[in-house]
Amino acid sequence: MSGGTLSENQISQLIKDLKKSDGRNEAYRQILSFKNDPRLGHALLEASQKKGFFVEDTFRIDAITLLKHFKVPESVPVLITLLNNRNQKLRNAAAGSLGKQGDRRATPLLIELLTDSDDNLNKAAAESLGELQDPDAVQPLIKILDHYLKSKHENRGLLFATVESLGKLKAQEAVESLLQVLADKDKFVASQAIKALGEIGDPRAIEPIKAFFQCVELTSLEASIVAKELIKLGYHPSDDLDAARLYMGAREWERLVHVGTAAIDVLVPILKDAKEKDKNWIHEPVAAVLRQIGWKPQTPEDWAALKHGGKKGSPSKDVPTRQNTISDARRKVMSGFGKVICCPLALFFLIRDLGPIIFSSQGLRFLFTLFITIPTIKIVFSGFGELIDGISVLSSMKHQTTQNVECTYCHAVYTDIMSNAQKFTCPSCGEIINFTSTKEEKSKKEIKEKEKEKEIKMNPQLITQIRVNMELKDTEELIKIYEENNTTLYSREAFEAVKQILKERGIKLIDIPQ
Repeated sequence: MSGGTLSENQISQLIKDLKKSDGRNEAYRQILSFKNDPRLGHALLEASQKKGFFVEDTFRIDAITLLKHFKVPESVPVLITLLNNRNQKLRNAAAGSLGKQGDRRATPLLIELLTDSDDNLNKAAAESLGELQDPDAVQPLIKILDHYLKSKHENRGLLFATVESLGKLKAQEAVESLLQVLADKDKFVASQAIKALGEIGDPRAIEPIKAFFQCVELTSLEASIVAKELIKLGYHPSDDLDAARLYMGAREWERLVHVGTAAIDVLVPILKDAKEKDKNWIHEPVAAVLRQIGWKPQTPEDWAALKHGGKKGSPSKDVPTRQNTISDARRKVMSGFGKVICCPLALFFLIRDLGPIIFSSQGLRFLFTLFITIPTIKIVFSGFGELIDGISVLSSMKHQTTQNVECTYCHAVYTDIMSNAQKFTCPSCGEIINFTSTKEEKSKKEIKEKEKEKEIKMNPQLITQIRVNMELKDTEELIKIYEENNTTLYSREAFEAVKQILKERGIKLIDIPQ
């Protein structure tokens, strides 16, 4: 069901699907995706009023709960009536949907529900009071908050909704009470109180919130809430280190770049502690900021943090050193020997001793023998493979050479690496060290070095002597010699002499095809 608008038939079908147990969840999702269609809101209101033997309360509860997302003024009398319904879930749904309608006639009734014995009902009432934006609700909500602070009542849902609603109401009178919530053992509730203080915008909250941010250990989500509210309240960091902590908490990446090198001490530990699940929203942006600042990793651990967020590569035992290769080959020999010798013996005793005990029938005994023989043969063959592989590796070790390998990313050096190895993962940083590319780079490097050596070994006296003869030739003839590049007729010194003369005569060699 895609597109901007729904037809009347589609609306009717969605309401019908909401009744079905198998299509309920999908209908719920579809209705929420068309929250701007008032006709759907009216259809839900109509559905919520249906009663009868075949109308389940679950359907009515869903319809009323969904009204929370639609502004339907005609629903207010219906919802107010439902506040006295015997079905507690219907009452809860009605209380939660009244706030969206914006009708302040519901305020006194919702205030009364704040002290109801049902925790879900008074939470829904507190949420709706915040939505209604009625100043008359401020004092009752503060009273609920103060009651919680004194008695430490365990209704966290009501506390959370009360704090949130006081923030929406921008209640200046609630600042002192909200500041007391910062001492709550639940740091997430405390961070929501800070969010409410940020909505209110009272500068008295800056210092207490700053102390909370600096002294309390927070999750990344809680730190983000607190830091953003501090910025919203107009807090100015005292120094670069303070600014780095604040902007890291708020995830203000551009501002962190402007802080400069002072941010390194804050960002590097965060980078090293980043988990795999935090890769997209912590590791990657933090690593990007550090690169822009110009941070240069000093250790393999630093390189690992920059690349993988502290994630290490394979264990050291997986590095193909000579010792590890020998140990691995010996394990294969022992494992293969065990499979080749022990498995047939075990099979023999099972068939001879266990088969007759379990099965009296000769046919069943044959099936049992067949059943255990086939997998045993497979194990024995795999054992032979391991045995041959291990022995061949051990026998070839005398002729194998080793080399030192440097990781191109973190520059960790590994010694005694087998020359026939293909690749392995660097234990320090997790970079894949590919021997093929490493050898290619090495050969290219060697070729360049040889070329440099040749250039160095050219005889300068011979070049001077050749120049005397070459200078007698005209420019066109010299260009032709340079173009043909005939190394059989002319030496390297001759070409060098030609190049020097052509440059002196103002000829650009780059324009001459060679």
